[in-house]
Amino acid sequence: GATDFVMAIDLGNSSMAMAFNNLLHLDNASVGIGSTSPDEWTYVYSNSVLCNGGTGTGIYVDAERIPPVFRNNIVEGFSGVGGTGFLVLDGSPARNYSQYLANAAYNNTTNYDETNGRLSLDKEEDNETLTESAFAKEGSLPTDFTDPNFWSDVYAYFAPKDVGNVLNGFPEGSNIAKGAVQPSRINASPKHPLGRF
Repeated sequence: GATDFVMAIDLGNSSMAMAFNNLLHLDNASVGIGSTSPDEWTYVYSNSVLCNGGTGTGIYVDAERIPPVFRNNIVEGFSGVGGTGFLVLDGSPARNYSQYLANAAYNNTTNYDETNGRLSLDKEEDNETLTESAFAKEGSLPTDFTDPNFWSDVYAYFAPKDVGNVLNGFPEGSNIAKGAVQPSRINASPKHPLGRF
């Protein structure tokens, strides 16, 4: 079920912090994935973050020193007051642009926020604001971890739909879908860092 977190995945200020292929279902003022003033690059790839009308943030980084790389993520449902899909605080204008590539946002009060920063949101980067949910939401999310169908039910709920460029996913012609769950008919591309899976 939906769960409250201050920050579900806290990457802190670690060097080379990474969050790959996570499924998060959050509530209220929760933050999904966050990093504060990383010393080295922060990589956040292929995550699916779903909220029930919360006031928190799906993916957040305070990139005071080193800009982050966020690619191929889906964030939905931070639609309460102040709710934000992707937020980057960049207090170091001498740094390069934060790299946001091939992400999708839906039903957030603010989908992309580059407060005091320089968020790369060129059309070529394929960051999209969707007109409907990217998740299939088949059945309901299970709560019994001992159920033998637990993971298949979770995957069915978070499976990506053919909306926008969600099934095109990672840039440069890859056939990796956006988000953490890959349809079985899609073969991994060697261009994707997780292609070996």
